Amino acid sequence: MLSRIVAKMAGKQGPPSLRRLVSLPTLVSLVLAALVLSLLITRFDINLGAAWRQIRGGNVLWYLLALAVNFSVLFLRGFRWRLIAGNAGIGREAGTRLPGRLESAVIVQAGWFLNAVGWLRMGDGYRAYAFGRSARVSFGLSLGVIAAERVMDVVAILLLFLLALAGTAAEGLRGSAVFVVVSAAMVAVALAFILALVAVGRRFARMLPPRLREQYIRFHEGALGSFRRLPAVGFYSFAIWLCEALRLFLVVHALGLSVSLPLVLLVSLVNAVLTTIPFTPGGIGFVEPGVVGALTLALYRDDAVAVALLDRSINYGSVIVFGALALAFYELLVVRRRAKIEGAQASPSAP
Repeated sequence: MLSRIVAKMAGKQGPPSLRRLVSLPTLVSLVLAALVLSLLITRFDINLGAAWRQIRGGNVLWYLLALAVNFSVLFLRGFRWRLIAGNAGIGREAGTRLPGRLESAVIVQAGWFLNAVGWLRMGDGYRAYAFGRSARVSFGLSLGVIAAERVMDVVAILLLFLLALAGTAAEGLRGSAVFVVVSAAMVAVALAFILALVAVGRRFARMLPPRLREQYIRFHEGALGSFRRLPAVGFYSFAIWLCEALRLFLVVHALGLSVSLPLVLLVSLVNAVLTTIPFTPGGIGFVEPGVVGALTLALYRDDAVAVALLDRSINYGSVIVFGALALAFYELLVVRRRAKIEGAQASPSAP
């Protein structure tokens, strides 16, 4: 199945259609998420009315600042992605171009939207397709860049988790180390993946079907070639996750509550780890209980629910709205760019 997906994306297929988004696995995942949330609300006697009253009484200015920080994360991700792509040689090789910062950020937002409504993080596949199309490189090379980006993310998450756990322990909060173990396992898998690429190299390509062989070679080049200028990439990575924590800090203050900085960092990283689990679109049904559970280390349950819901309105709800607009805008931009090129090719040459 995976080989068919890669072959289709590599073979000039268009972006995910509405039929692919509204697929049976996606619908099953959404139903599962709804059942999980319903079970949690009834089993733990969560008072949604009290949480809603807390949200209605919140400070709009703090909320808007949190929304602005969320958009800054979008641009930071676009800038970092462009930097990593440049490390892999995109823009330096003949016939390729390095998409601009704004275009990269728009593609990131579109990918977030597809991850939020689709199954198995299909937005990452779209990002590889869209960026490769714009940069005039193969799908495999672009996918390799995204794989390297994921490795850098999990390393940054693990280091920040250790910092957050040390901070909460110093405050006397007994935060669970399970997410540190999970993130450490993710780092171990990521590093094993990189070491396997280095050890096996291109020899693995000989075992692949011809139509996947070239894509794997380009994926290999993109993944390993991305690990250059690591200080700059590391700066962006830590800035991204610290801004995620800043967004949550602002949401907490929008509700007139107070949570320590180490706990805010810990909760934002819990959010990040749970979002990567592709059981449901955007982690719906799995992120919310984890965030509420972590916040109850310092807040009452109803207050924690209010924080989780208000934060999800930003890192999920705003992604749905603005991500859909970004996807439509980018695809329209591609259509206009293609029409311009075809018009220039069809026009008679000057004598």
